[in-house]
Order: sequence, then structure tokens, then C-alpha cells
Amino acid sequence: MTNGHRTDYLPKAVREAERVSRLLSRAVGGIVPVRGVIVVICDSFKVKAQPLDVTVVRRREVRRGSRSDPPRSLPITSTASPTPPPLPAPGIDL
Repeated sequence: MTNGHRTDYLPKAVREAERVSRLLSRAVGGIVPVRGVIVVICDSFKVKAQPLDVTVVRRREVRRGSRSDPPRSLPITSTASPTPPPLPAPGIDL
């Protein structure tokens, strides 16, 4: 809720994370997990309960949280060629 009014920020963040995960997974040929994040830009706010599928943070916490996460490499299995096909010669329409 924002100023006493219900918002749709949480379901939109969930849908966007699912969409990004689907697109990235398709692009790399493996599963890419994505978590939605809502960044609140205000002096004070109260989160009654942290949602299970979206992270809600203050603006000041974004850098700190992203830096504290250890770098991860994801195992990717793909049948696609590791090198992309060559680009067509200039002036050739596909």
C-alpha cells in the first residue's frame, strides 16, 4: 500500500522477473534464476512482511546488497555452438 492505497507493484515485479528469467534462459540455453526487486525511495517506510518472491529494499541498501552477494557462475549446458554464426556481408538481405 502507498498512502493508504493498494498498488500492483509486487505482482508486476514478479511478472517482470519471470519474463527476464525466461528471456535470459532462452538466450544462454540454460536456466537463469531472476528475483524481482522493488527499491523504495523515501525517508521511511514499513514492510509488514518481506514477500517470498520479491525483495523490497531502501535505495541506500541497493549497493550494499549487491556488493555483499558473492559472485556466482551458473552451470550452463547448451547444444548451441559456442561461437555465433558469421554476420552476412553488407548489402545482403536475409
